[in-house]
Amino acid sequence: MILIDVALTTSEAHRTAFLNLLRDTVTGSLEEEGCVTYRATIALDDPLRFHLLELWENEPAYLAHSKGAVLARFLQQLPDCGRILSIVRREGAIAPYPAART
Repeated sequence: MILIDVALTTSEAHRTAFLNLLRDTVTGSLEEEGCVTYRATIALDDPLRFHLLELWENEPAYLAHSKGAVLARFLQQLPDCGRILSIVRREGAIAPYPAART
């Protein structure tokens, strides 16, 4: 598995365009082969900071995404409405966390 965690930010003036870009990117990425999950979240303490969490089955699936039209469109449009703060990549076995017992 390949896990990618991208921290992003936008401005108040560009927030709507940024959200639309994130929605399109999430929707398109989820349709790509080998995508386990692709989720956008907002920071609880800052309405202008976001995370993209990507989980890919394997390296070939991630490489196809990284060279594909969905990510290319995202990277082309991002400078107009936001920017990347950091990218973290992890790979290897990923197992579910055991549910808490009540």
